[in-house]
Amino acid sequence: MGLAYAALGAAAVVWGLAFPIMKFAVERLEPLDVGVTRMAFGAAGAVGLFLVAPRAGMGPVGPALRRHAPTLLLLSLLVGYGQTMALTYGMVRTPATTASLIPPLNPICTMLLAGWLLGERIVGRQWVGLALSVAGVVLLGFRNGRPSWVELSGPLILSLAPISWAFYTVLSKPILAEVRPLQLNAVTLLGGFVLLVPWSSGEMLARLSGASPADWGALLYLGLLTMAVAYALWYFGLSRIGAAATGATALGIPLVGVAGSWLLLGESLGPVILVAAILILGGLHLVLGARHG
Repeated sequence: MGLAYAALGAAAVVWGLAFPIMKFAVERLEPLDVGVTRMAFGAAGAVGLFLVAPRAGMGPVGPALRRHAPTLLLLSLLVGYGQTMALTYGMVRTPATTASLIPPLNPICTMLLAGWLLGERIVGRQWVGLALSVAGVVLLGFRNGRPSWVELSGPLILSLAPISWAFYTVLSKPILAEVRPLQLNAVTLLGGFVLLVPWSSGEMLARLSGASPADWGALLYLGLLTMAVAYALWYFGLSRIGAAATGATALGIPLVGVAGSWLLLGESLGPVILVAAILILGGLHLVLGARHG
């Protein structure tokens, strides 16, 4: 049990630090370059982890993958565009401290979607938690007073990522009954990268060839660690702890992200950010508390 919690803690740290590191990357490179390269490293890492993972008890997965091919294509689109590119372009317009407060929306969006598609019951306490969290996200747009469209659009674009994650989580449930998590992660990340390949170009390769070692280090971190290693750690913790894994990572990511943004980028916290954080994390507590109860 202790190893499972350690894995979850490590995943939360990796994902939390991704926000200041991604902010560093998109300020030095084109966001499209960051998104496509991140997906390339993420797909390579996920496939590599799957190849070296123990195969005991694993049956053939080809028939299951063919059976679920349309859903896998949709999951790949969600990973490539709904998560990766939404985060990349949203970070261009958003401070890392603000962006770090978006991940708690993951379990909230999943709750709503599960209620809609799977018929899972949503109680009044969860609706209150949803309202608080939405109010917190809207408040993030007012961090500098009356917001411009650019300041407001950043959190809105970033919010596409947890919505995509919710669809990914709910739609992948039937597949995970036949395919192991590392297999699914490898297939969808590879598919997401293939779907982003048409956006690559000679100009992109030329820009990346001039990137510094620090730039490449950030891209490797964002791809290999956040999209391959951290997901493996999260699935490991989830398999041993269950639903508590969602709450542990969702609460840990913003804390690490805000602290990392302050330490690495020198971003400051204003009263609006603090109030928004209280609303979002408080709403998450109501949602998870009601669900676990």
